[in-house]
Amino acid sequence: MKQHLSGFVLYLMILGSLNAQVPSGIHSFRKHISSPTIGKAHFEIPETKPKDKVIRHSGYSLLYNEAQEQASWVAYELTDTETIKLYNRTNKFIVDPMVQTGSATQADYKGSGYDRGHLAPAGDMGWSALAMQESFYYSNMSPQEPGFNRGIWKNLEEKVRDWALENKKIYIVTGPVLRNGLPKIGPDHVAVPEYF
Repeated sequence: MKQHLSGFVLYLMILGSLNAQVPSGIHSFRKHISSPTIGKAHFEIPETKPKDKVIRHSGYSLLYNEAQEQASWVAYELTDTETIKLYNRTNKFIVDPMVQTGSATQADYKGSGYDRGHLAPAGDMGWSALAMQESFYYSNMSPQEPGFNRGIWKNLEEKVRDWALENKKIYIVTGPVLRNGLPKIGPDHVAVPEYF
C-alpha cells in the first residue's frame, strides 16, 4: 500500500504558518497549562465532541482513537526557540500511561515492515527532556512505510521547523486519515493509514 500526504493537512499547516484564518470545523482552543515541570503551553486543537478525552502531554495534545489504536490527531505549538535542540532523541518507544485503554505496543510493529512514524516529531521536542521522552509514546505513532517516513514525512517535519523559525510561532495539527476497513497490524490491530 502506498502512503500519501493529504492536501488538507498541508493546507492547514500552511495556514497555521501564515497566521491565516483557520477553515470551519477547526476552532482555536488555547489551553493554558502551568506547572513547575512543563511550564506554560498553548495548543491549537481541532473541534472535539463532549465525550472526547483530549490527552495533554508537555509538548503536544492528542485525541486517541481506540478503534484504530492510534491518535486521530496530534496538536502542538512550535516556537522558534523550541527548534533549538537541547536534548537528543531517546529512541525509547513506550506505552502511553495516559491512554486508559492502553495504546499500541512494540509487538504491534515488530516484523510488520512499518516504521513507528511520529505524528509530533521528536525533532520538534528537543527543547525539553520530558517532551522528548513523551514524543516516543506509542500514542504518538502511526504505521508508516519506511520510504514515506524517512522521505516526504521527514522533509515535511523539517519544513515545519523552518516555518516556526520564519514566523516565530506556529500551530500544528497532524494525523492519519482514519476510516473503517484499513489494513491492520499486530495483536492490537493498529490501522495502517493510506493518507496523513
